Amino acid sequence: AEDFPIFSRKLNGINASVSVLFIDASDSVLLNRYKSTRRIHPLLLSNTANTLEEAITEERHRFKQNLDNNVITIDTSFSSEKEFKKKLESYFAKKQIPSFSISFISFGYKYGVPLDADLMIDVRFLPNPFWDEKLRYFSGNDKEVYDYVMDKPETQEFIQRLLAFTDYAFEQYTKEGKNHFTVAIGCTGGQHRSVTIANYLYDVYKERYNCYLDHRDQKEWLTHEEA
Repeated sequence: AEDFPIFSRKLNGINASVSVLFIDASDSVLLNRYKSTRRIHPLLLSNTANTLEEAITEERHRFKQNLDNNVITIDTSFSSEKEFKKKLESYFAKKQIPSFSISFISFGYKYGVPLDADLMIDVRFLPNPFWDEKLRYFSGNDKEVYDYVMDKPETQEFIQRLLAFTDYAFEQYTKEGKNHFTVAIGCTGGQHRSVTIANYLYDVYKERYNCYLDHRDQKEWLTHEEA
């Protein structure tokens, strides 16, 4: 509190957008917090105040007389840790970059399952382009395979049901404060169906969340050179 006037003047001299956050609470709550943590107020240590009540009153006065009207004040008297976090995010979170991120990983079951997946989706029931010799050596990154998988009625119904679940689940995980979620999509070889669905989900959610895309088993893909 004693150094804040100097600090405030330095902030005003910075050529940048600076926000000041003042975290406050009622006197009774602050008294209980000091007593429960057994911390000694700095103004008591410097003999500026005789009691904890005086120290709290003086500290608040010193801060407020040096704050302008644009200061952000958050009263934490009755806030839980989770509620306080939400208040902070409402003021300071970058709206264009959501804090919740999602990794979409395609993989082939024949090479093992990802151990770090929060949600694993088995798409081996979808029509398999592998059995079409014209598509076998392409992947879900290629339009021919992507369209083959996505245009099937089974895929359209599956996508509709899947998005109903993921839309709701991602929203709830965001509310719960989860930072990252990994979705693994698997087919037999990790080249056609899983890649297609992973690409589709990435395109759907990349505007809403921080999204990452990884085709884990790409090094195992069949290529035209092997034909």
